[in-house]
Amino acid sequence: MIENALLLFLVQSAILIVATHVALLFVKRSPALRQAIIRATLVGCVALAAFSVWRFNQPPASLPRPSARVTLPSLPAPTPASTLPSVVAQPTVESVPLVTTIIPELPVALTVWLVGVLVGSLYLATGLIKLLRLKQHSQSWNSPEFESLAAELGRRKVSVRTGGSIRTPFVTGVIRPTIFLPESLTVNPDPTLELVLRHELAHVTNRDLGFLLLHRVLTIVLWPQVLLWTLRKPMLEASEEVCDRIALSTSAGSPTLGTDYARALLALHNRFQPERAPSLGVGMVRKSSGLKRRIAAILDPNQRPTNKRGKYALVGATAILFSTVAILIAAPTSQDDAKRQPNLSEFVEEPYGGPVKIINAAGRPVAAGAVWFYTEVANRKDHLYLPIKNGQVIVPELAEGVRTGRLIIESKEGIGWAQLWPAMRKVTEVKLFPLEKLRGQLLLPDGKPAKNLAVAVRLILGPKSSNGQQRDSLLLEQQSDLFRIVTRTDKNGNYAFRGLPAGCSIRLDVNDLSVAPPVFQDDIQLGRAGETVAKRQQLRAAGSISGRVTRNGNPVAGIRVGAQSTSDGEFLEGWGTALTNVDGRYTIHRLLPTTYNVIVDFGNRVQAPSTAVAKERIKVDAGKTTGDQNFELIPGVIVSGTVRDLDGKPLRRAEVYFYSRAHPKSSAWVQGILADEIGRYQLRVPAGEISIYLADGTSETIERRVEEGKENKIDLFRTKKRNW
Repeated sequence: MIENALLLFLVQSAILIVATHVALLFVKRSPALRQAIIRATLVGCVALAAFSVWRFNQPPASLPRPSARVTLPSLPAPTPASTLPSVVAQPTVESVPLVTTIIPELPVALTVWLVGVLVGSLYLATGLIKLLRLKQHSQSWNSPEFESLAAELGRRKVSVRTGGSIRTPFVTGVIRPTIFLPESLTVNPDPTLELVLRHELAHVTNRDLGFLLLHRVLTIVLWPQVLLWTLRKPMLEASEEVCDRIALSTSAGSPTLGTDYARALLALHNRFQPERAPSLGVGMVRKSSGLKRRIAAILDPNQRPTNKRGKYALVGATAILFSTVAILIAAPTSQDDAKRQPNLSEFVEEPYGGPVKIINAAGRPVAAGAVWFYTEVANRKDHLYLPIKNGQVIVPELAEGVRTGRLIIESKEGIGWAQLWPAMRKVTEVKLFPLEKLRGQLLLPDGKPAKNLAVAVRLILGPKSSNGQQRDSLLLEQQSDLFRIVTRTDKNGNYAFRGLPAGCSIRLDVNDLSVAPPVFQDDIQLGRAGETVAKRQQLRAAGSISGRVTRNGNPVAGIRVGAQSTSDGEFLEGWGTALTNVDGRYTIHRLLPTTYNVIVDFGNRVQAPSTAVAKERIKVDAGKTTGDQNFELIPGVIVSGTVRDLDGKPLRRAEVYFYSRAHPKSSAWVQGILADEIGRYQLRVPAGEISIYLADGTSETIERRVEEGKENKIDLFRTKKRNW
């Protein structure tokens, strides 16, 4: 993203600056117009830089993906160290600093840019230091004539300093302008002093100091665009000529005023030529290349001014040219769109088998390691061990109906994973991440060390993609018992892991019912230096929800009750489940302090004999139990229908989603069912309002009220083709 934004800015700004130099050729006789064009170009460069960053921060076209019922599992019980696989780290006994931070890695382009900004800032800092020294070795100067002159020009807040260390007259300061004068000009005042003061006050009136600062900042921040430096000379020459005219126009008229001013300018140039004004200072005399034009303009009082209509026409034409070029460069072509759009024709949904290459971070085949092949059929999850032979693993052929397939690879050369299906394309190669160590410290909610707790890696997020938005993720679920990354904290709450994927982000969790699971703000970014030290993390106090499930007043055992945070709560990642005991009672532990929808979860079972009305927006406080969230199981009503394709034919195995009183819309947990081989479905819900739609987003959402004692039949039709 950074490289693309930089390239776009370089091309656009180069065209803008070149067009500016061309325009300056046609307005040589009008310094005010030259100055206006250059200032507009500087502002345009700022706008182009902001536009380039904004454009490449836009997310690429995303795929319509089905809403998924969140099924975050609870943390598995800690495994004894003697039975852990090689990837599990043993507890560390070395001390961890109490305050540590992670320094994220920067892209190469960003690092180079920061180095350039630092170098450019040193030059600016040198000039500021020089100004401070001049101010320390000079004294304030004032006179009634200067006060009246400043009042005449409307600049009463301009101060003057003089001293022997000042070698040339100049003005500096955007907020508090200050004129610096050599001591020789103030000891024996002559008419030249008045002309110098008028000229320097003209710089303040003309806002030259602000635009000079803008140009300096642009050359530092946008230093890769070297053409910005070519604007400095014409900008200063135009400002000097404009200030000469302002100084002459405010002086008392006399037939020889122009000649006297030109002679004074030439004398000052010969007297102070060796010295240059400090950084961000504008001096009255500069190099001889600009002096000749200035004197010629001063001595030619009959110089024909540029026609005002011509000025406006030229400015308008230049603005149109700049805008057209910028739009043409910025507008994405069809080829750009093709690159940014995912290739939907390669989307893989059905199971497949065959060889998959396993390579390390250097691109060499991995000789040995453990590969676990995880699959999901309906609500059943399974795993299979696959050996690595000759740098590859053979994925077995599977029958249709296996909804998910993924690989998790562990080796001494690295760690990695791959989603085989559903996925954007067929996987033929998996590149492993280098191994990284991690250590840090956990604190309990009361600030004390979280000692002797089992700490597990719950979630791994892959490095950011080029657009900075998407990541490949690996959720380490309870079923992944063969691939659990677990350690324990010592008496000081310190923990240590080895064998983690370098450059990725991880989320840790602990086996303590009194603390809540972590959220995305707690993710730890791993480095690539071999070991990452995480900042100290304080765990959050958890709340809980309890209640009872009955049918006709009798307790029902073995019913799963779940809680998911609502979309308007403080945390969006709150989640937990529990089973009822023989008394029909349940308690959902480890809940983040926020609001929840509490739901009786029968899964996608068509044969479920009952349903229940959900408890909506239940408040949970840290360290407290919200009780009496009781459910009475009811028969509800059966909603059934047929799913049909665009051609009217039944759509086999289509996934149908419901929102109802059993699953309110205020949370993301949606109830779903798979249609059978001839497109028929049926699901039990409480009577009342429902919303029903196809999970792949190809149908309209049907809002309907279903009632007891009536036939509640709702057919679904695809209204557009599936894009994934």
